[in-house]
Amino acid sequence: MYSYLYDEFLEDKRYEREVGVIETRLTDLGIMGKVTRLALFRDPVAVVKNEIADGARTVVAVGDDGTLRRVLEAVLPNCRQSGESQVVVGFIPVVKGGVLGPLLGIDAGSSACDTLSARLVQEIDLGEVNGRPYLHAAAGTFHSPKLSLQQSEMIWSGWADFQIINLALSVGKFEIDPTDGALDFFASQLKRRWFRKEEYLTHLRAGSFLLTSDKKMTVILDSEESLTADQLIFQVLPGRLRLVTGKDRRF
Repeated sequence: MYSYLYDEFLEDKRYEREVGVIETRLTDLGIMGKVTRLALFRDPVAVVKNEIADGARTVVAVGDDGTLRRVLEAVLPNCRQSGESQVVVGFIPVVKGGVLGPLLGIDAGSSACDTLSARLVQEIDLGEVNGRPYLHAAAGTFHSPKLSLQQSEMIWSGWADFQIINLALSVGKFEIDPTDGALDFFASQLKRRWFRKEEYLTHLRAGSFLLTSDKKMTVILDSEESLTADQLIFQVLPGRLRLVTGKDRRF
């Protein structure tokens, strides 16, 4: 049984035609299901819980990257251990230009319905920071940050740019694998060398670590949502998500 969670912004008449085309294609493919709209004051966790209780086994986010993030957060409590849940998450991007659709091999519009129907399900990791899950990456610029990793520490002087990646294209010579049970940590900092500035890049791969700073830290999750805290606790959630992907996915 399919359950479709529509983002509230799709009620705008600008999207009426595209949504109609998508619904027609879903009907043609025989995978139409119950539609629920994610209103501003409607708790997605409660919505997903009710849908699963009613027999939904595929929960589909319809909207944009932000919609998928909200649905992932709502589904996660039902997937606390790898392989525990049979719930599959699907994604139909209505808006072009997102980050997650291309990474997952899902085109915007009605062609995403064909990807959903083909049902190529991949079990992948999620990243988590301070209890908030993310699929793609967390990024921020921090002042004099300190990384605590098992029994070791690394300290940067001044400002440094950070990315903690779960799913992405390769970064330089480093391949990113969202099924390896680890997060890829990148720190970039410009330093003056003689009469020019050079970029120094640090790469680590780990399952969990702690970031602290002498200033409050703001991290952006999946290029969409921000989180501000005195310390950031990162960990990987191995195999926590069962996701419908396209054959052209980037991993």
